[in-house]
Amino acid sequence: MNYLEILAIYGVGTVAGIGLFHYHIKERLVSATIESLMEDGYVRATEDEDGNLQLHRWYELEDILEEIKNEKDDA
Repeated sequence: MNYLEILAIYGVGTVAGIGLFHYHIKERLVSATIESLMEDGYVRATEDEDGNLQLHRWYELEDILEEIKNEKDDA
């Protein structure tokens, strides 16, 4: 192997490592932040008809609960 091949392999490995590290940290950071906000009551989650989790701020909760109550009363 010559030095250009070694340099290319090193570069590809470094870029791949940085990419994986960045993705892992980003996912972990976002998940931990959302969980913390939910535990503290700043964010609430509801599940929509499609099964998707919808996040709501604490001050939006009254409106959302009213909508849910109205939907249940109409059904």
